[in-house]
Amino acid sequence: MKDWRNYSQVELDSQYDQRTAVPNASEYIDRWSKVGEQVKKSYVCEIHQYGSEHCELLDFYPGDTDTIHVHIHGGAWRALSKDVAACVVPGLRGHADGVAVLGFGLAPAYHLSVIVLQIQRAVRYVMETWPLHRIILSGHSSGAHLASNLLTETKHGLTADELKRITGVLLASGPYDLRPVRASSRNVYLSLTQEQAEHFTPLKKMSPYCPPILVCVGDQDLQEFKRQGRAMVSDLAAVNLSVVWTEFAMTNHFEVYDLFGAPHSLLTRSFSNFE
Repeated sequence: MKDWRNYSQVELDSQYDQRTAVPNASEYIDRWSKVGEQVKKSYVCEIHQYGSEHCELLDFYPGDTDTIHVHIHGGAWRALSKDVAACVVPGLRGHADGVAVLGFGLAPAYHLSVIVLQIQRAVRYVMETWPLHRIILSGHSSGAHLASNLLTETKHGLTADELKRITGVLLASGPYDLRPVRASSRNVYLSLTQEQAEHFTPLKKMSPYCPPILVCVGDQDLQEFKRQGRAMVSDLAAVNLSVVWTEFAMTNHFEVYDLFGAPHSLLTRSFSNFE
């Protein structure tokens, strides 16, 4: 697979722009928004403030089991919201009756260095508020990157004891090496320095206390996202952590997110591995 350093600038930019592969991306997002609106009308939803910023809110959809699924939405670190991400609740409730959908700041108003700490704060809030519950963690696209940073031995990672509360993690279609992201047009709004890009790259920093991890992509994901997923798998396997790789057939980047919201999809059925 082509090394990202060998791409022209135009090629690299296109590898980090999902619309180059899925021109009708806005249709997916519009549908997620409509489904999310319906979910918020159909399910009990509690809004919790986990920090002092106005964006530091999470939606909790309570259930009867002792497991909570904590979900981090994507959107290239600058788009979507917990309200749009409510579309995943029907699918996630199948294996964790309680679901917490995280809200957080978006770039460029919030720098990535702030966002990763908001995610850490939100997950700790869930653990402290429901101390007897097990946690399943998932993220899609940039949300998968944010989730993976929780698993590192850095100041924005979780402690060993906190990681033991998590029974499994799903990382879907995410970027885990921010060096090519910084070199792409995405850095116009991310404003990452070289040092920051390396600091918030979770590869080679994963905690030995990581729970089992599923890494997946769609076979129609951009080549860079497929390469990044395989890099995460190789990194985890190299230090003998439990990891499973899945590539969904005939599925693009946005259709992978559709699988989160379907109760009996191949993706949501994979959560049974964490039970």
